[in-house]
Amino acid sequence: MFEEGKEECVIGCEMQKSLGAKTGDYLTILTTTPSGMMNAVDIKLVGIARSGAKDYDSVFVKIPLGVVQRLFLTTEVEQIVILLDKTEHTEEVAQRLNLLFKEKGLDLELKTWSELAPFYHAVVRLYNGIFGVVKVIIAIIVLFSIANTMTMSVFERVKEIGTLRAIGTKKSGILKLFLWEGFLIGVFGAVLGTLTGVLVAQGINLCGGIYIPPPPAMTKGYNALILIVPGVLWYSFLSTVVVSTISAFYPAMRATRLSIVESLGHN
Repeated sequence: MFEEGKEECVIGCEMQKSLGAKTGDYLTILTTTPSGMMNAVDIKLVGIARSGAKDYDSVFVKIPLGVVQRLFLTTEVEQIVILLDKTEHTEEVAQRLNLLFKEKGLDLELKTWSELAPFYHAVVRLYNGIFGVVKVIIAIIVLFSIANTMTMSVFERVKEIGTLRAIGTKKSGILKLFLWEGFLIGVFGAVLGTLTGVLVAQGINLCGGIYIPPPPAMTKGYNALILIVPGVLWYSFLSTVVVSTISAFYPAMRATRLSIVESLGHN
């Protein structure tokens, strides 16, 4: 924070390098006012900021509002940026501010970060598409893997199936038997997979996360932590159980079509 009444500024690290300035130096800021006049102010450098984006750090200058208004010879404010503690509160705060503007008769326009971030939404759609394809591939692998396991289980228990049919078990009973087996395989697999995933994620986070090198136009990398979202865990659990149960349907149908006589004589 700046001290009240003092002409101070903070600049980006790349600008600081190009100027060769250091904390405590005085910088001259020259600009053009809205009326077309030239104006300048000498201001003390009190801090260096780093955002990680090289282009932004090359032009970043933070100055107290009062100094900026004197520099531009105006008392107006073009934009007000409000920072929230949580992104989830954006819509609620936006609605309250719009109601406040109407009550006070203020001619102000409100835009949320989402409306000002088309590139962000494009990236999200791209990654959702990629992850969607990966989900489909994993689902197909699970489907065929469990179907193969259940098919082998049917062939290994042909005599048992024939015996059950011979003592009066209906085809629907055999079908339910194998469907329940596929369901339980899915439940046990989902529980084991979920617990393993959570433990691995926690282990990675405790070790400091995964280092991500600087992307294009950035000057500094960062350590990414794995966020454990309960909704994602439930989705993974339920989808695994559903796919496992569905994959057991075809082998179960094959089991119901076996002839009793052939089943009992199977070697």
